Amino acid sequence: MNSRISAISLQTKLVSCILLISLVLVGFSVMLLQQARGDYASMERIEAIHHCDDRLILAIENLAFERGRTNVILAANQPVDLPNLAFIQSRRQLADAEIAASLKMLAEIEPQLVGPLQAEYAKFRQLRERVDVAFNLPGKVREPKLRNEWFEQASHFIEQLRDAFAQLGHSEVAAGQFDLYHKYQFNGIEFRLIAGKSASVVTSALNKAGPVTAAEYQSYIELRAQADYIWSRIAADTYAFASPALLAQKNRIEELYYRDYRSVQEKMLELVMAGQSPGILVEQLAALSVPAMDSIFGLIKQANAEARSQAMREKERAATSLQIAVLQFSLAVGFVVLILGYFHFRLFQPLQKIVLAQKSVSAGETTPFLQAESDRNDEIGLLARGVIRLQESMLEERRLKDIHADMAMTDRLTGLNNRQLLDREIDSVMELSDRYQEPVSMIIFDLDRFKTVNDKWGHLVGDEVLQRTARLSREQVRKSDLLIRLGGEEFLAVLPRTGVTAAVITAEKIRTVLEISPHPIAGVVTASFGVAERNRAESFKNWYKRCDAAMYQAKQAGRNRVTACTEESLPVASVHVEWLSDWESGHAEIDAQHKALVEDANRLMGVALLRRQDPAEILPRLDRLLEHLVQHFVFEESVLQELGFAQADEHATEHRQLVAKALRLKTAYQQAEIKPSAFLSFLVDDVIIGHMIKADADYFTLTRKPAG
Repeated sequence: MNSRISAISLQTKLVSCILLISLVLVGFSVMLLQQARGDYASMERIEAIHHCDDRLILAIENLAFERGRTNVILAANQPVDLPNLAFIQSRRQLADAEIAASLKMLAEIEPQLVGPLQAEYAKFRQLRERVDVAFNLPGKVREPKLRNEWFEQASHFIEQLRDAFAQLGHSEVAAGQFDLYHKYQFNGIEFRLIAGKSASVVTSALNKAGPVTAAEYQSYIELRAQADYIWSRIAADTYAFASPALLAQKNRIEELYYRDYRSVQEKMLELVMAGQSPGILVEQLAALSVPAMDSIFGLIKQANAEARSQAMREKERAATSLQIAVLQFSLAVGFVVLILGYFHFRLFQPLQKIVLAQKSVSAGETTPFLQAESDRNDEIGLLARGVIRLQESMLEERRLKDIHADMAMTDRLTGLNNRQLLDREIDSVMELSDRYQEPVSMIIFDLDRFKTVNDKWGHLVGDEVLQRTARLSREQVRKSDLLIRLGGEEFLAVLPRTGVTAAVITAEKIRTVLEISPHPIAGVVTASFGVAERNRAESFKNWYKRCDAAMYQAKQAGRNRVTACTEESLPVASVHVEWLSDWESGHAEIDAQHKALVEDANRLMGVALLRRQDPAEILPRLDRLLEHLVQHFVFEESVLQELGFAQADEHATEHRQLVAKALRLKTAYQQAEIKPSAFLSFLVDDVIIGHMIKADADYFTLTRKPAG
């Protein structure tokens, strides 16, 4: 009998090994098949995207030429001549054909993009009809604002096509070099559009037969700087691709656009700004404009052609891999079918149920029903009965343990952790912070005038307020954070891997949600918050003392606010910036503009902290802040030049760097690469603390001098 049992056990072990090998083989084959199918589908989609990219690039190219030449004609005082009319009509026909092809392809690839593009295209065509009428009229009788309307609407439609191109690029993320190619082409389109805008500003300003205004010159300078910045990125990426064809196209742009076209453009602009006639340079610039701008699109098209060729090669490899994967899968399935047969119902299925049951027991879950298996007299029965007994004992042990743990570590009223859990965990949190040199912050908050709630509405309502506070607060912190009810109406949160700035933002979120979530009976019950980041090797007692002191400062300052305790005496204690008299320069207009910028920053930071962030609320505030920032920098630079400030040039350079960083942040937010809270560090650290408080103080000795 023993020998028979031993023989069965040996056979069972052998079959189990075969089944395991079979499962591994089938699983590996399925993985290869799925991966091959996914790769092939991805390559098909990428190939279709690049075909659509071709059409979009050509549409943008021809629309850009139509926009620029039409803008020049509308700026002139004479009706359009035949050469310019023929140029515009030819570009228009090419653009319309490419737009129609693009919309048809987008309907299959990204159908949600088609509707907005069609609507904007219809409005653009209506504007074309008005422009065609204006072409045959003298400049004096044309619609006064038609040129600006044309340039803005044409630019907007081109930017929508550009955005559709960018949206297609999101499909190529994690697709290797295709994503890099798409970003490279997008930068090329941006460079072409900005270069075209700067050219239109200069050319239309000259064609209106009047002097170039300061605003037009400033617009040209800003656009030129943006174009040069983007070109520097394109040039660097060109070398990264190591493509002789791309390098040749890049050199062609530097020759036709930078060496030939830009040099003539800048000479002509210098003559006009000096009050001299540009003469033959105007005709020379017009002759150079088309090949210069075409060279930019030559680079874009070359990049797309290389990406498309690579996609075709990858598609062919994916097709071969798919065929091999199908064959491997078929062989694996056939092998498994032959192996399973008899052993499936008598061995594999019962073992699988027992394994699942054992995993469930280990995870604290209820096991599947194992009655049939436990009735067997072989090893299957022994294993099944053992799992059932193990489950019964572990469930009972866990039940008793959970009861004691919950009672010891949980606040009964709010369900939050209590002071006992804090005492148990805080040493470990501080030790990890010191070991890995990671920040850790504490938030202490106390409900405002909570005694009034109990006195007026009773302790039952007071308990409901505490429970509501706990629930709302828990929703604002991470799972890794410790949220504690210290007792009464006082709460504490420990935030690992969090500096004081991020902790202030979390505290502000809790403060805001309490303020906007009134209790149905007691109404709004706010709280005052203290925040402190732990210093390295600082004791818990001292850390707690500093945070508690900050909370009492918030109480004394009027309640319902966040106050941070830091090692440095920073002027900003929360995400709301208060103007300080020490920041005043003595120049009335500069100080007024500084205060307005601080208010713009406060409004932006207010909406950036909301739990549900709406770009329609954030972008207008961001645009307003950027507009005021640029206007202030221009004004401040003019004042410093008049005062003879020695570091005026360095100050202006810092202005440009701040504006460039702000534009990069805006672009990253629009492309969903960052959250709006990323603007907080820029506004507080770079603009307010880094520039207004520190850099601007260098000229206060000039602006604070008494008059006369």
